[in-house]
Amino acid sequence: VTLPSPDAEGQPFSVPVPLIQPGAPASDTAVAAAPLSAPAEYSVTGEVLSEAQSPVGTASGAITIFSDNTQPIQLPENTQFVGTNPEGQEVRFAINEPAVIPPSTISDLGAQVIIDRGQVDVGVTALAPGSASNIEANMISQIIVPGQPPIVVNRGGALRLQHEAIGGGSEQMVRIVRDEDVQRVLGEALVGLNNQAPSVLQAQAEQQGLALEESTITPRGNAIPNAASYTMTVDPPQGTQVDPAAPNFTVTVSAQFDALATPPGNPLESQLQPVAPNLLANRSGIPPGMAIGITDWQWSGEQLTVEGVTRRVDTTLDAGTRLAILNAVKGKPRAEAQAALDNFVQQGVIAGYELPEVEQLPQRSHQLTLEVQQPMQDT
Repeated sequence: VTLPSPDAEGQPFSVPVPLIQPGAPASDTAVAAAPLSAPAEYSVTGEVLSEAQSPVGTASGAITIFSDNTQPIQLPENTQFVGTNPEGQEVRFAINEPAVIPPSTISDLGAQVIIDRGQVDVGVTALAPGSASNIEANMISQIIVPGQPPIVVNRGGALRLQHEAIGGGSEQMVRIVRDEDVQRVLGEALVGLNNQAPSVLQAQAEQQGLALEESTITPRGNAIPNAASYTMTVDPPQGTQVDPAAPNFTVTVSAQFDALATPPGNPLESQLQPVAPNLLANRSGIPPGMAIGITDWQWSGEQLTVEGVTRRVDTTLDAGTRLAILNAVKGKPRAEAQAALDNFVQQGVIAGYELPEVEQLPQRSHQLTLEVQQPMQDT
């Protein structure tokens, strides 16, 4: 047989580790640790650097309505007036308060009949801010009463209206909180949040007379930028205009952090050194001549997991392993002996083997010789 090289990378493993409460009787397959969980929060103030043109002010004015109808017409709340601005775009105005268009009246004077149209003045305000809602005189062409078809005015119908130019909307340069402003300071906020976690968890550990295991803090620093790991609020919110004299906003990030705390003087690393090999041995066994090396451990908030590799630590076969190999092939047909030796290869006990050219191996031990070849050394 040929032995594996002691410098081989080894086989990785990952084993869940049970917890017992600090102060409980020691266990060779569990570590004494208490879960911690605490919220942390960090805020950073940023400045809106860019300006943009934004509509301000709302067009408003008065309209006089004339009616030839012999019945009054109700103009309830949410009645709208539709007009056209100089660019040919539709503009809508809402009535400021409910109104009634009086009916027309007829006076029979004998020689002549006089018709007095119903008349009412109403105030209106544009539904959208900015100069696009400014219109010239007598450019309103429809009245929309909620729940009714639009009423066309000034086209030979029963209703006519008059109004002067309606204005008041304009634009000005403003500063508005945008996503690029938030992103500019978000990184600093997340770093601050990550740095805040140990202090809030340490305070909780000290209340229990324990020591914080910083290596178990989750989410870890490199996971914090994941949007699912934290909550962000912006004040004032994105899309909000800020005071040009103080164009500031605040980004606040918060997250729930978890960790483990261990008894003082008995850190997690020391506890894992005997516990991890025992757990691995119980689960799958550790082949002879192999040892484990712990590379990392992680706490998910619910489960502690230890990771590492198994490596060969010597280039000899102990007596027990030699006997196990001989017994596995003794008296076996060649195919069965090969299968048994392949299993030792898979376990990492040996790196390879050669069998004599026979159909069946001898039944007696003194008829078998096990030769061990050292692994090839790198040059």
